[in-house]
Amino acid sequence: MTDFEKACELANKQWVNSFDEKTDENIKFSHSHEKRIKEIAQIADGKKRIKLTRKTLKYIIIAAVLLALAATTAIATPHFKKYRVEKSDDLLKYSVSDGKSSKIDKEPSLEYIPNGYHKVSQSGNEDGLLIEYRKDEDHWFTFMKNDINSNIYFSDDENKLEEIEYNGTKYLIYSSDKNVYGIIWNDGKYSYDLGGNLSKEELLRIAKCTK
Repeated sequence: MTDFEKACELANKQWVNSFDEKTDENIKFSHSHEKRIKEIAQIADGKKRIKLTRKTLKYIIIAAVLLALAATTAIATPHFKKYRVEKSDDLLKYSVSDGKSSKIDKEPSLEYIPNGYHKVSQSGNEDGLLIEYRKDEDHWFTFMKNDINSNIYFSDDENKLEEIEYNGTKYLIYSSDKNVYGIIWNDGKYSYDLGGNLSKEELLRIAKCTK
């Protein structure tokens, strides 16, 4: 239990201990409150009820607070590993320092593919996978899935490097050429590189819909 959780438990104990021991008989609650308490206190047969003594109430409150804390922590947990970007000769290098290697055991699922595009090639192994999609000779994008410890090298010749956070994941957007964008991100297990001559908004939509 963390110091914060201990503090919450102590505060709740002090609050509950301020009640009289026979609170269930002496305190008048609103009709809606009593109805909710009855729902919580019912036994499986739906007839017999449990008396909420001070001790019982204390544990109900503590359990509720700890569950709320656990839910908040789960929501706030980011879905990515911290990364860094640094110069490497004429390129930039995206790397994750504290990732745990994971072999690629299945093809990524792109739940959104722009209308008219279809897969034309796929290559790779358990360390990396490259898939190319095309609409015609002039419209294309590629998708790479890598072991999270593999470095990704890219160029940002248009100086449009920016970071966008969405749903617990940070996406690094770059532009290697005029009208050619790329997006790099990781989900804590694998790293991804998506790029092509689609608009930045369209590529970002593909990235957000990848599992």
